[in-house]
Amino acid sequence: MFVDMTADIAHTLHPHRQLLVAFSGGLDSTVLLHQLVLLREQDPSLTLRAVHVHHGLSVHAGDWVAHCRQICQQWQVPLVVHHVTLARGGLGVEAHARAARYQAFQDTLNAGEVLVTAQHQDDQCETLLLALKRGSGPTGLSAMAPSSAFAGSRLLRPLLNETRESLRSGRSPISCRGSKMRVIRMIPMTAISCACG
Repeated sequence: MFVDMTADIAHTLHPHRQLLVAFSGGLDSTVLLHQLVLLREQDPSLTLRAVHVHHGLSVHAGDWVAHCRQICQQWQVPLVVHHVTLARGGLGVEAHARAARYQAFQDTLNAGEVLVTAQHQDDQCETLLLALKRGSGPTGLSAMAPSSAFAGSRLLRPLLNETRESLRSGRSPISCRGSKMRVIRMIPMTAISCACG
């Protein structure tokens, strides 16, 4: 049974009312966006926009853009799509992709908006393990905060208390039986392809 996470999310968002949601179209960001849409229904003063970054790393990148557009249209969330070109060099593809993503987020952020991302408990653990592997000191081993400074505004992570499994089963709008969700398209390498009907 689907559990509404909006109260927990609302607590993390307070007092911010203008939200830019990092939206990949994957499970985590779709659950987050859906919860924010539910929250907006309860509080119409909340404004939502989504941003999707097209890295061009996958042959399916165009399908992901179409998928995100379709969901955002269904949920009446304005979507900005950024096409980025990754730098070449020693950092590796993932590091360059992350840097390009966060630059796109910064470029899209309007005055008064905060960036909201779907990082969760499993991401927290992964970040810690990578820091340990790199030999980070105490500062490098600190956990991601639910709220941190970003581009003269804030970066909020309202799903940090959730596990990927909780998003995948039972607490996810995608796995909800009897909900208003319906399949709209399938994209390779993803189990989510839903939008609110």
